[in-house]
Amino acid sequence: MSNLPLQPLKWTQKNFNPLAELELTAYSALHEYEITEPKQGKFEIKKTRLGEPDKKSEIMTGFTSAKNAQDEAWAHYQRSMQPYVKQLNLATAVNVLVDACHGASVKGGWWHDIATGEPLQRNKLEMVALIHSEVSEAVEGIRKGINDDHLTQYPMEDVEMADALIRIFDYIGGHKLQSAYALVDKLDYNANRADHKVENRIKDGGKKC
Repeated sequence: MSNLPLQPLKWTQKNFNPLAELELTAYSALHEYEITEPKQGKFEIKKTRLGEPDKKSEIMTGFTSAKNAQDEAWAHYQRSMQPYVKQLNLATAVNVLVDACHGASVKGGWWHDIATGEPLQRNKLEMVALIHSEVSEAVEGIRKGINDDHLTQYPMEDVEMADALIRIFDYIGGHKLQSAYALVDKLDYNANRADHKVENRIKDGGKKC
């Protein structure tokens, strides 16, 4: 189970007419859940993945009450969010990448004066500018639609993004940042932000991509 608590799904009833079909809706960071009762005593969940162009949906049936359907939606929500909220596993994974990239940079002599062997105090602004340069080169790769000059089996976009990640993880390791844990906390924070909820984003003035 997650080391970070998930916020309960908040259900809203779209139709308050007692003679109309029941329709309950809730949103998670990844999915929209819609519970309906197409036949009396037979409930189903329409689960739609958010953020995808075709918004693929899946229907889950066989529930004998709205509460049973809500419980299944909650269980699915917990399963789908585990990769994003497991603090120990996710933070550990990020730190593995930090160790690999920063370790390679130290081994390559980028954090020491190559003449004297003395440790270098790398300029943060310069390092961030270099990260920015890799992203700019990825933009160029997207614009031209070409493969990388060095790793010709990959598109330039893929390699430049990898270069940006290498520099980012090297930066985190070299400056001893807590970004692995900040990432976990930020994902959890974003999952519960009102301005990130689909129902608020679709409103006039709502947050866009």
